[in-house]
This record gives sequence, C-alpha cells and structure tokens, in this order.
Amino acid sequence: MSEAMTKQPVITLFFDNARIGQILDPQSFSELRFGGIQVQMAHLIKGLLKTGLYQIVVFSDKPFSYPGVEVRSPLNLIKKGAPIVSRWINSYRKKQAFHADTPRRIFMHSHIQNPALLDAADALGIETVMWINSDALVDGSSYFAPEYLKRFDSHLSKHDWVICQSGYQQEHLKARQDIDAPIVRTGVERNEVVRPKNTILWVGRCVASKQPWLFLDIARRLPECEYRMVLSTPQQADVEFAEVLNVLASDVSNLVIERNVPHADMAERYARALAFVSTSLFEGAPNVFAEAGMAGTPVFSLAVNPANMLDGEELGVYAEGDFEQMIEQLKDYLDAAPEEKVARQNRARRFAQSQWSIDDMVQSYRQVFEHDMVVRKEGMAK
Repeated sequence: MSEAMTKQPVITLFFDNARIGQILDPQSFSELRFGGIQVQMAHLIKGLLKTGLYQIVVFSDKPFSYPGVEVRSPLNLIKKGAPIVSRWINSYRKKQAFHADTPRRIFMHSHIQNPALLDAADALGIETVMWINSDALVDGSSYFAPEYLKRFDSHLSKHDWVICQSGYQQEHLKARQDIDAPIVRTGVERNEVVRPKNTILWVGRCVASKQPWLFLDIARRLPECEYRMVLSTPQQADVEFAEVLNVLASDVSNLVIERNVPHADMAERYARALAFVSTSLFEGAPNVFAEAGMAGTPVFSLAVNPANMLDGEELGVYAEGDFEQMIEQLKDYLDAAPEEKVARQNRARRFAQSQWSIDDMVQSYRQVFEHDMVVRKEGMAK
C-alpha cells in the first residue's frame, strides 16, 4: 500500500499564493498570471499530498479545484469601528483562517504582499516558513524598492524558518540577517527532447527589467535562425509594453511573439528550442533556466546566474552583463558542427536531471517540515 493510503494527515500546510490555482487547475482562471513561484509551490503541493501526511490549504480570492486542496478566502481584517467589536471579529477571523484538525500547522510564505496572514499566524503560534524567491531580496539589490526591502527584512525575523535556493542566497542571509537558511533546490518536470531543434527561445514577463528589446537585436544580428518570444502580460502596463514591442519587432520577419501561453503548453516550446536566451536583469525562481535544461536546450544568459546555475557551463553560459560577449557565445554555438550542438544539448539535459528533481525538492522540504523544524522547536523549549 502507498504511504498516502496508510497514514493520516498530521500537518496542515497553508499557502498564501492564489496564483498556485492556475497551475493546479488551469481551467479555473481565464487570465494567465503565473511565474516560477507558483510552479514550484504547485509541484510541492502535489508531492506532499502523495505522502498522506499533509492537508493543504490555499488562501485565494478566486476559486479553483484540486483533489486534497482546500481553498479559503484571504484574511480580511476590520481596521475601523468600535475597538472591542473589531478586535473580537478579527480574532475570530484569524482563528477561522488557520483552523485545522491536525497536530501541527505550518504557514508557507513566499511573498509579503499581505502581511495580515503572517501577523495572524504569528499571533496564533503557527509555525511559519519563508521561501526566498530571488537573489535581489537578500543582497539588497535596487531592483526592489527600498521600502519593500525594509519591510521584507523586518518580516524575516517573524519566521520560524527561512528557506533559500542557493549558496549565494545562504551567504547573504547569514551576513545581513544572521539567519542560517537551508538550501532547497528548484524542482522541475522532465521533458522530452525533440529533434530537429529549430528556434531560439525567450520567455518572460513583458517588463523593462527583462529587457525583451535586446532579443529583437539578437534576431536581427543572427538572422539565419527562427526566434520565438513568449510574453507574460498580467498587468495593463505589461499589455501596453507588449504593444510597443510588437511595433519595434515589425521589421523582424524571423520572429514569432506569443502572449500568455498556458504552463501546460510550455514544455513543447522548450523541447523545440535550439537555445534559450535570457536578457533579464534579475530572476526570481529560476524555473525557465531549469526547464530549458530538462529539454536539452542550452541557456545563454546576459546578466543573471540565478542560484549559481551556470557555474561550470554545464547548463549553458553566463555573459556577465556583456551583450557582445553573449552574441559571440550564441554565434559560436549556432556555427558549431551538428554533433557538437547535440553534445551540448545532451550535457545541459544530464546536468538539469542531476540537479532539479521534483522528488528531491519535495524530500528536502519534508526534511525541514518534519525534522528540522521539530528539532529546532524542541531545542528552543529546553
């Protein structure tokens, strides 16, 4: 019998990330707004449910359906009115939001957009975990507004545990916050390799920090290839930027631009890509790099090496911000003999499979939830 069939849930895990629903139940939303965070959390939820040890609650203002997942409305606290009444109602709402019949309750946090839930969990004595989703959050990068970073830093101290993705993040958390954070690597699904590979692929949100216009320059300068750009446009400003990009790309005949491709359809894009190009100035959860590698698609990154993924050049290469260098790196690859291209593709795939297993990721989280957090609490109680 499976583990799920022989054990009763002992942990309720709460998630404050409504967009997870778009990965777990793609039919539930008409708008497509997901990123690496949502993909990672969806993989985690699926893996934990298989163990039979977890109940899952997702706070979401939009309904969705997935077996074993309970959807609850986000916490809405009263900020005005008679203090005695508002305090009583708010206390009741906090308890209802985090109600669970299991012996342990853990709140998994991946952002600080809605601090009410974290404050409520902290007040109710619920264990809390913060998942670091970007290098820029821990190294003080200017890509986040100073007030956001200040609020983020103040929130870190409220968590029982902080989880990071790489040695880089781990070192900065220790230096800036004196936090000892375990590393849990990204987990992505394996993908089939499709040959012949025939496109150069770019994937990302249509915002200035991703520098999508540079991809147009690459297509112009290396016109012998076909190019595909997949844009995510969750906000109106992103839509407007995409319209400008369409105008800028009007002279690039070898480029196809797509918007808001469902996650389930992205595997095929990666599989057919000869190379994956990132022109981004920063990355959060680096799923796109790992997903490219799983499909045997080498990565060419201009300005970011998230979670040290490109160290050793197994997955691909990092141009350290030098655009001309990246052009030359990509040109050398495209001009290589067919067997050399295949060798690089196979190397990227082997490396991805060795690094980013979903099963390994789930086991790492279970180590934190079921062992490390328990040991830490027992040690603090002595």
